[in-house]
Amino acid sequence: NYQNKLFVYRRETPGSPSSTWRLVQTIDGDDPAVKCGMSHTPPVGLYGPQWPGGKGLAVHGDVLVTTCQRTSNVAIDGGFAVIFTRDTLDSNWTLSHRVSIDDSTDTSKRIDSVAVHGETVVLGKTNEPNQVEGVAAANAGFAYVFARLAQNNWTRVQRLHAPDVFSVVDNGFFGSSVAIDGDQLVVGAYAQGDGHNGAVYLFARDTPGDVNSNWTQTQRISPDPDTGRASTKNTAGGDVYVNQLSKFFGWDVALQH
Repeated sequence: NYQNKLFVYRRETPGSPSSTWRLVQTIDGDDPAVKCGMSHTPPVGLYGPQWPGGKGLAVHGDVLVTTCQRTSNVAIDGGFAVIFTRDTLDSNWTLSHRVSIDDSTDTSKRIDSVAVHGETVVLGKTNEPNQVEGVAAANAGFAYVFARLAQNNWTRVQRLHAPDVFSVVDNGFFGSSVAIDGDQLVVGAYAQGDGHNGAVYLFARDTPGDVNSNWTQTQRISPDPDTGRASTKNTAGGDVYVNQLSKFFGWDVALQH
């Protein structure tokens, strides 16, 4: 049976790895105040599964984010993310803000990936066109960066894209995965490049520590054509981890500064 719910577990003894985890809260997506389709079942698309399922949830500190897609319930729309916050470690999560991609031309009403760190939330949307010489590359994709500039006030800071979308057939699916840690941001594009082998893009804040600052690309990582593998040390410090499914390099990413 379909349950449009988010379940929150908390460790009984914070900081103890062996402590038992207990269910402490259930958030109902059908709640009129939430109205969020929390199910993430990947349909089949052009190069396999259209987006990785289960990537619609992220948490860091006092911020919890879930992406929303349409459901069979006509009252539940999609194409946005719901942000919850809490005051203390022991308190429940409460609805804080809804962020949407207002200028998106896509009508599928979905967001493909989400990441959060501190006061910054990143949303990836793959099946969105980008203009290449006046013609739309259908699945170029974008990553949208939001920042909390005041209490419960989240504002869009920037829309990021892959700068090397050269043709209308280059369906890179930029935004298929996202990860953020401090002033470093990683975005996967699992079908980018020759043969649609995939690529990963690294960005850094122009002004470290300023959540309202823009981001600039610092590096592009692509797999070795012979081994299908790639690894890198981030030039700003830290490691980037990339998981690939078949040749879909950048299907999933993680970042540790």
